[in-house]
Amino acid sequence: MAYCKFLENLPRLAKILFAILLNPLFVVYRFIVDITDKNYGLVVWDALLGVVVYPFFWVCNIIWACTKDKIFSFSEFFGQDGGIKFEETNATDKGTSTAGATEVKAVDKKPEEPKAEEPKQENK
Repeated sequence: MAYCKFLENLPRLAKILFAILLNPLFVVYRFIVDITDKNYGLVVWDALLGVVVYPFFWVCNIIWACTKDKIFSFSEFFGQDGGIKFEETNATDKGTSTAGATEVKAVDKKPEEPKAEEPKQENK
């Protein structure tokens, strides 16, 4: 975590230079922060857009460093959980003997749609 605090406490000019020249440091930072905070949805976005579509992450880091004096986070776009909610259940609650293993499953977070009201028919 000293690595994360070091990057967070850099002056704005240093963050801008790091964003331009040493952006992989910010990619590693995002993974560390999101994994330690158990934001698995954001880890998915870090992997997809921070590693696979690297130029997108690079440009966002430069913009965030210049305008907000922060390191870019996908939580700005997708919410704190990355738009994907993971539920943790303790495997020992299910009667298995896995010595405290944790099971993680993804849950769809789509909002419920209100039920459509049926039009009233008038009898004549």
